[in-house]
Amino acid sequence: MEEKYLFKEGKVSTGIEDLDVIMEGGFDKSSSVAILGPVGFEKTLFGLHFMSSANTKNYYLTFDMSPKEIKEKAKEYSISLNVEKFFDGYSKQAGIRVSENDVMIEGPTALNDISLELNKVLQTIQPWQTPKFFFHSFSTLLLYNPIDSMMKFFQVIEGRIKERNGVVMILLEKGLHDESNLNLILRSCDYVFNIEKDGEWVIKSSFLPFPISFAVTGNGISIL
Repeated sequence: MEEKYLFKEGKVSTGIEDLDVIMEGGFDKSSSVAILGPVGFEKTLFGLHFMSSANTKNYYLTFDMSPKEIKEKAKEYSISLNVEKFFDGYSKQAGIRVSENDVMIEGPTALNDISLELNKVLQTIQPWQTPKFFFHSFSTLLLYNPIDSMMKFFQVIEGRIKERNGVVMILLEKGLHDESNLNLILRSCDYVFNIEKDGEWVIKSSFLPFPISFAVTGNGISIL
């Protein structure tokens, strides 16, 4: 029997097969996921895998790298991205030409524009489709905007995505934010995954049966 037959209904793949097996299929539909960890590319790899699923509508919001750089990084780790559209809040401020195929965002302070553009996309989602959104990174938005504005923004977009049976994943940097502000965001998320390094990389979460060790390989995240 293939492992996929053991998966529960109503699940959305994490993009990492072994992690899907441990989580009985992945994340629940209509959920929000926080990846919390130290500065480094390890967190982003979880997002790249998340954006590689073939059976979902994947949307990538970037505020730290250009779409071109992201595609090159994914290729470097042999991850095949399946991104419907990039929301590019990085390139214009960095003086990089924005692709006509992507949604141009003025920058990390343009919360209203981000919300409006997300709403446009969500209105095109059919009932049988599962949208996935990845914020790379949410920490950048949190640094540039007041916490009250960020909480209102996140609650609105999170609610809209969940209404469409979608999943939103956000990256957050440890040690970069006021603890009380960070906890406000984390308490709003359905899943919180902590990435730590104690000799080896480990993922910890109340949704995992035990801490999961992983390595970064030429194929991205490899569960040990």
